[in-house]
Parts: sequence; C-alpha cells; structure tokens
Amino acid sequence: MSRAGVPLAVWAAFLTVLATVLAFWEHDNVPKVIFFASAALMWVVALYALVRGRRLVRTRVTPDLSYPAVFVALAIAMLALGALVGLWLVLIGVGALVIGLAGVGRELAAQRRAASS
Repeated sequence: MSRAGVPLAVWAAFLTVLATVLAFWEHDNVPKVIFFASAALMWVVALYALVRGRRLVRTRVTPDLSYPAVFVALAIAMLALGALVGLWLVLIGVGALVIGLAGVGRELAAQRRAASS
C-alpha cells in the first residue's frame, strides 16, 4: 500500500457524496449517471494508485516552481476568454501558449539532463 492514492480516494469519496446528494434532488437520470460514472472512475484510479504505489525508487528531479507552467495556464484562460471577447485575445493566447510550452519543454529537457548526470 502507498499513500499516493489517499488524495485520490478522498476526491472519489467527495464525488460519491455529491452524486448521492444529486440523486435525491435531480429527477433526470443523465446527471446522475455522469456523476456516478465519474465517481466510479475516480475510485478505480484511486484504488490503482493505492495498490500500485511507487514501485520504482529512483531520484526524481522536480522544480520547486515552474513559471512556464503558470504561463501555460494563463494562456489557456486567455484562449477560453477569447471565445467571448474576440479574436485579438485568442491570438494573444495562442502566442502565450507557444511561449509557455517552449518554456515547459526547456524545463523538461533540463530535468532529463540533471537526472542522467
């Protein structure tokens, strides 16, 4: 057993509670099926993470803070908001996304180099 799946199991339990509460208030079956299916899928992922855990023990190189990842998230928000605001924001979001993904790629390459040496 591993502790890696504990947050996933907590999230699965939360989804199950939400689906159960929804089952009492909603008369349509489609939302119920969607919520219970997502809860069931989350339980499968959580149990897999609990059972499998971390079998390979190796040194992991991870950054403390990734500015390019934050930049990618902001770019995706710009793209979503650009659908409402206009094409100009979509184009700015695409440019920001390209720059952010290049930065994430640069960080991943640096992590591989640090892990191999």
